[in-house]
Amino acid sequence: MSAPTQQAAIDSNILNALLRHEPNAAQIAALLGQLKRTHGLMICPVVYAKLLAGPGATGPILERLLTGAGVLLELSLCTLAV
Repeated sequence: MSAPTQQAAIDSNILNALLRHEPNAAQIAALLGQLKRTHGLMICPVVYAKLLAGPGATGPILERLLTGAGVLLELSLCTLAV
């Protein structure tokens, strides 16, 4: 199987549902797994910051979630407005 050529951007609400073990977390995880097989999964720095600012979120917890779900932090999407 070849590597995905496109990446799917994941919103913070999706990952927050996994972090908080919401009732639909298993369904979300399954859908992310399907999407991961056809696309790469990524978040931008703003989404990372929003997740890290959430209640009970720490760097190690967030890193485990992202690594486990195969989600990459895409730093190239960060722009600086001057």
